[in-house]
Amino acid sequence: MAQNRTARRIATIALAVAATTGIGTAVATTSHAAVAPSITNEISAVSTAVTAAYDFATRIANEGGQPEIDACTGGLTKMTSVSKYMGRDYFPIHNECGGAPLLDLVEGSVVYIEGLGKFMVVELLDVMRGDDASVIKNMAGEILLQTCHDSGEGMRVIGLQADAA
Repeated sequence: MAQNRTARRIATIALAVAATTGIGTAVATTSHAAVAPSITNEISAVSTAVTAAYDFATRIANEGGQPEIDACTGGLTKMTSVSKYMGRDYFPIHNECGGAPLLDLVEGSVVYIEGLGKFMVVELLDVMRGDDASVIKNMAGEILLQTCHDSGEGMRVIGLQADAA
């Protein structure tokens, strides 16, 4: 299980690296199978350079509902039903599928999403299981990211605004 989680995180890093630098495109297509140590070292070196530029970098992997999120495809899922309700794009990602770094973001953090660009975190909100969706409806930001807390009892929703810098 831990090896599978590590392989998923490495694949997610590879996708972010490929998205932001163009390096590692072949590695980015790696499945969730075990990744060779030499490739892991290359990914680590390049991801360190990417991390210096962004606090979190990712891509939009798919669109749909819970089955698409659960597919753990190494990126964000545009959740169609919630996006319609919010009136703006809503992108959840499981923390074990590449979303764990979202829990470390703070206001002012810089996020890069392939195809959408660079954003700044403008609001963070922790929501507990069972809370009504209306609690996040008035959050700041033109798009929202979401991942669950490790406890499974709640989630973190992050408002992002396009970064003009």
